[in-house]
Amino acid sequence: MRKNKNSIAVKVAKRILISFFIVIIFVVLLFKMLGIL
Repeated sequence: MRKNKNSIAVKVAKRILISFFIVIIFVVLLFKMLGIL
């Protein structure tokens, strides 16, 4: 049972990490667009 909880926690952590990474990339691209404009 604990292993299942750990795997769920890992999946959630990975999802949060991926979403955080996407947000950072989006912000960087937005700043680059503003810099160009």
